Amino acid sequence: MDQKSLGRAESKCWLGKRPVVRGVVMNPVDHPHGGVEGRAPIGRKKAATPWGYPALGRKSRNDRDSRPKVMELGPRLGKDNRASTSFSSIEKMRSSSLN
Repeated sequence: MDQKSLGRAESKCWLGKRPVVRGVVMNPVDHPHGGVEGRAPIGRKKAATPWGYPALGRKSRNDRDSRPKVMELGPRLGKDNRASTSFSSIEKMRSSSLN
């Protein structure tokens, strides 16, 4: 990779980049990992995000491959009614189901 070093932290500030601060060095009100004197471990069973959600190992995205590829039609719009459904036929079905 051809990434040029900016040289020092000051030059990164000129680009509008804020410093990245670890949660361990924050106060407990700022991050779940914060607090405790000296260099201490996280202090919880599992690592957490700044908002308290599980981090490091928890899946954070939906599993798109497990979803059904084709949506199934409900009982009103079965295979025989699919092609011939119009607004009026849907209204008839709704009114008959209400009665």
